[in-house]
Amino acid sequence: MILTILALSPIAVGALLLVLPSLLPSQAGKHIRRFSRNICMGVSLALLAISTWAAATSLSELDWMAIGFGSYELENTPLDLIPYIGVSWHVGADALSLPMIWLTALVVPISMLVEWDAKRGHLFHPLLLLMQGAMVGVYE
Repeated sequence: MILTILALSPIAVGALLLVLPSLLPSQAGKHIRRFSRNICMGVSLALLAISTWAAATSLSELDWMAIGFGSYELENTPLDLIPYIGVSWHVGADALSLPMIWLTALVVPISMLVEWDAKRGHLFHPLLLLMQGAMVGVYE
């Protein structure tokens, strides 16, 4: 469940913040654009906290001498999406992927801080969240 949250929530929030201002009336769209940076920073910091907790609990119990390929430290239970054709959602992270997921969750808020006053930050910060979700998805 944790890996699904780390991969899909930044994609969902980023896509919502990109699309929502154009769907709402102009005044409400301006409010969303004004607060999108803050929302993106809050989501990325929450994902950093979740990934730090997941990495700390999983890597502290790891036997580094018994690491093998195909053994996951964090693993979601498979969720059948379309069982008729065998489509399911099953993700896992091993001892190499967990630090990479944590590092991604650390670098994205720093990148947001560096470009906080960007001219088109209402577009840049949600795109960073989309990128974070994609990168975490690569490591899973």
